[in-house]
Amino acid sequence: MEELKMSKYLPDTTASAVILFDKGEYNLTDQLTVEIKRHMRIKFLTKAAIDNWASRTVNLSRNQESISKLKASCYNLENGSIVETKIDEKSIFKTKYDRFTDQIKFTIPNVKEGSVVEFSYILRSSDAFGPNWQFQHLIPTKYSEYKTYIPKTFTFRHELKGFLPLSEHGTKGASETWIINDIPAFKEEPFTLNVDDYISRIEFTITELFIVGSPIIKLGKTWPKIINELLEDKDFGGQIRSSGFLKSVVSEVTAGITDDEQKTKAILEYVKSKVEWNKYVDFIPDHPLKKVLEDKKGSSSEINLLIVTMLQKAGINAHPVLLSTRKHGMINPFWPRYSDFNDVICVAKFGTKKLLLDGTDRGLPMNALPERCLNGDGLVILKDEIEWIPLKSIRSRKVVSADYKLNPDGELVGKLTISREGIDASDMRDSYKDLGKEKYLKDFVAGKSWEISNSVFENLENPNQSVKEIHEVVINDHSQVAGNIIYLNPYISARMEENIFKSEKRLYPVDYSTPFDRIYMAKIQIPDGFAVEELPKQSVIMLPANGGKFVYNATQMGNTINFVSQFIISKSMFTAEEYPFLREFYTQVIAKQTEQIVLKKNQ
Repeated sequence: MEELKMSKYLPDTTASAVILFDKGEYNLTDQLTVEIKRHMRIKFLTKAAIDNWASRTVNLSRNQESISKLKASCYNLENGSIVETKIDEKSIFKTKYDRFTDQIKFTIPNVKEGSVVEFSYILRSSDAFGPNWQFQHLIPTKYSEYKTYIPKTFTFRHELKGFLPLSEHGTKGASETWIINDIPAFKEEPFTLNVDDYISRIEFTITELFIVGSPIIKLGKTWPKIINELLEDKDFGGQIRSSGFLKSVVSEVTAGITDDEQKTKAILEYVKSKVEWNKYVDFIPDHPLKKVLEDKKGSSSEINLLIVTMLQKAGINAHPVLLSTRKHGMINPFWPRYSDFNDVICVAKFGTKKLLLDGTDRGLPMNALPERCLNGDGLVILKDEIEWIPLKSIRSRKVVSADYKLNPDGELVGKLTISREGIDASDMRDSYKDLGKEKYLKDFVAGKSWEISNSVFENLENPNQSVKEIHEVVINDHSQVAGNIIYLNPYISARMEENIFKSEKRLYPVDYSTPFDRIYMAKIQIPDGFAVEELPKQSVIMLPANGGKFVYNATQMGNTINFVSQFIISKSMFTAEEYPFLREFYTQVIAKQTEQIVLKKNQ
């Protein structure tokens, strides 16, 4: 009754629903079969959460897992009494998700604002997979409890992820219990890596098996073991060692070149020009490298192992580098697992210099990696050696240059030039390629009263040069005219309208993927008969520890105003402790960017 009468969840009054309790119990038998019991109760405070939480989906490995004793009910308060509506068996559906997975889907009936729903089931499996558990969800949870029963014949290693401490933890014989109370909803913030890296949960991996009368069987991996297995794998190391047909190709591509870095550049550009990325990310090829060249298409592993192989045949000290993409999550260097990896690039070494290479993005220069790859460190696949290498790329840079004349009616006429480097350039090239010139320009002026009379694009096909777009524009919606006064914000582009960092506190880092510069320059010719009444003051705003800075400077020379603004973020990641300073930095920058130039007509 108390749960049904609840109208708000006091720890989070904005919550649309709250998980009242979430209980799981994992039981592993000596025969390596598993039984998992799940029991959850949810309170709906508004209608907003009904679509996401009144319907449930359970994934099952085909021919290995089954579900039984599924019960689900909805409770509502009607005329002061609790009314239960049970799920009909006809509302439970089993479907095929893919060739390996089935899904059990069910929708709990009669759910509305104020309802409480409850469901439970038992999942049985013939596979002793890791008994993972998620404590935190996108709505708050009052109580989450997870119990495991694992016989002493097995050793499981567990890792608690996220930033929430355990409320209780206890062990009794082969049974272990983890409890967290009053769990806040996980709220995804801007510039966040894979949310699974930050949601509070527990993960398990089986590491040892003990059978009476036999030695302990080690099931866990080590980094040397993973490296050696990959080097011996016919589809990975085997392809690099063989592929003899590439010798003649390499000789032709590098003919007349003596410098190793120039050879590397020639091979990288050859692969990029010959093989198009099919958008598939993996770290072990599905096809022989010869077929990849013949088909002119390949996955990330096929393209980048082709580069590794060609570089080695050219006498370059090159090796594969395994990594986890930003969407896949962070690698735990203290827990060797194949499953942490999902992509591969190449490292070429020239003495103490190391160059990270990727052939999937034709819009990036040689010294740049795609944004997906910029995630912590990568593991160099090198025999008898463990080497981790930071996954970094060149700085992103966007320079906007405006040169325009202001007319007495507030109209601006002039030229706008935008230059981009690094990931900014790659993103622009991809957008232009996908949209075409007409749609690209339409999106560029969307929501603005701009007239573009001519546009020129430069270096669209040359990733080693800054990509530029130059527009001749007439702008009628930027300045404000009030009698004999004109108010003009110097930013006709590149101004931040609002602070993207809304939350006062943040538990996890801000990850920009790469440092970046945003530079804006404007040359403004004021109308005859007008004088500058007010010019914004020069300003420099700094982040602690040289994390970034904002420079703002406006000067007048005759009838021309020269304006320069720099917004610089000097490192790719800021910790949760640094977040308040970063948020305040944005607040101050936005406030400064709202300041106006005031012009007054001479009497």
